[in-house]
Amino acid sequence: MTLSFPPFTRAVIWLLGINTAVFLGLSAFGSRAVIQWVYANLGLVPSEVVFHFAIWQIVTYSFIHVGFWHWFGNMLGIWMFGSTFESSWNTRRFPRVVFYGRGGSGAYNYYSFFRAHPEHSGTVTVGASGGVLPY
Repeated sequence: MTLSFPPFTRAVIWLLGINTAVFLGLSAFGSRAVIQWVYANLGLVPSEVVFHFAIWQIVTYSFIHVGFWHWFGNMLGIWMFGSTFESSWNTRRFPRVVFYGRGGSGAYNYYSFFRAHPEHSGTVTVGASGGVLPY
């Protein structure tokens, strides 16, 4: 029995590429004002989803990362676990699981911050962990 690294499958390559492009773009070209705008408008803010119908935030928050280790840990998880599951299922089913996982994580975030703790409904959530954990 030998241990080996998982392959880079097609959907995983796309997910890694999109997340990396957003991270590098914000790191290289994002001024403080741009980064604050991205967090406020593309990060998940439960009060914005409810009061301003910003439902795109349920998906876009998962492509934004705060720092290198946040990005690296999420990309490592997508590669290690995502490649295995994509190989077991198929390339068409895997992105749906990621999408539903990220959406479910966003919905849970909405519930926990807006319904259970309304005083925190303006808190910004970012990161791909919600799409990694359903694997």
